Amino acid sequence: MPATPDLTDINNFFYTRKNQFENNVRSLAFQVNPFPDLFPTQPYTLEDGLQPEVITATHELPTSYPFGLAAQAIANGTGNPATVDATVVKSGSEKRSFALECKAFESEVIDLNTMQWKHRAVEMVKAKERGLKDFSTTFMADWYRTKNIGMVDTKWTTTGAGAFDDKSDSLYDFTSLDLPSYYFSWRHADAAYEYLLSVGAGGEEFRVGQAEGEPVFSIICGPGYKRELFGRDEDVREVINYSKDSMKNFLARGIRHAVNGLAPNCDQWPVRYKVVDDVLTPVHPFINIDTTNGRKWKLNPAYKTEVNGGEALYEAITITARNVYTVKPRPIGPTAFSKASFGQVPYAGEVNWINNKDMGANKLGNLGFYRMDFQMAARPEFPQMAVSILTKAMDAN
Repeated sequence: MPATPDLTDINNFFYTRKNQFENNVRSLAFQVNPFPDLFPTQPYTLEDGLQPEVITATHELPTSYPFGLAAQAIANGTGNPATVDATVVKSGSEKRSFALECKAFESEVIDLNTMQWKHRAVEMVKAKERGLKDFSTTFMADWYRTKNIGMVDTKWTTTGAGAFDDKSDSLYDFTSLDLPSYYFSWRHADAAYEYLLSVGAGGEEFRVGQAEGEPVFSIICGPGYKRELFGRDEDVREVINYSKDSMKNFLARGIRHAVNGLAPNCDQWPVRYKVVDDVLTPVHPFINIDTTNGRKWKLNPAYKTEVNGGEALYEAITITARNVYTVKPRPIGPTAFSKASFGQVPYAGEVNWINNKDMGANKLGNLGFYRMDFQMAARPEFPQMAVSILTKAMDAN
């Protein structure tokens, strides 16, 4: 019979494992999530309320060339032509709202009594940690993927060789656009690059870096399009001089060169779609199935393109500058109000070990579980500084 561990030692072990677990989650973020360096993170301001609004100042620009301007004249005794009638440059504003979005994940309950009789108790705990870690990191990457569509004002679909169906200011998804009929190509990429230049994304605040004196932006695309666009030997690769805030994620993943002003920021699992009853429907890369004991994940065969036996017809590509939106996780906030005090609740994916005694199922305090809470918002900053593109799906093989 195995020795019975002391309850205090077991609880101390859980706290130790929790800290290691949390560090592992953070260290994996860049491996599965190519987005964080592009979109800064700042705490949500609780004083702003549940659904604050962002007011963006706007103004006019010239709409005609200055052909035939009047020449300077001098006073002739009947007036003062040196005083020029001014054109009023009108200003305005645009308003968008945002709100915290909430999600929580828990492990299955861990039973102290069962663990004490198991030969590999540590491995049992590690397995549950690993599952929760993988689930949460995939969820966060998916959250960014959806925001790279919803937070971008300009949306295109590839309807010709270098041509688009353009539904600028179409919010949240691609449902109002014509479906793609062409694969994404460098002609489309060049048009998106020039569009970003035209809206001022080449400034230091927005560009990812520079190469050969020109701004560099990020193209977030799947592995199929990365190989198609960047895999040719004849491509002229330019060394990127990164902006300070862009270096960590890109350089850590070996991205040092740009082609035609775009850095290949590969996303292993771009958002893909099929059509069900004439409705554009997302296809997720994973499904869960029963196994010998419990459940396991596997790759979703429908995520492949039709030519490779799947169901996916289309996928999303984003060409973007930095600072399109800001990720704002909810802070812990105050925990005491007069004589009422509460425990701290972290909302940015920190791991909590929960073991609460009660008068029901956990009278002895020998049942516990891990829990992670996410409450975060995407605050629009410069939604014009990116193009979200729906195109025909392309597998890497």
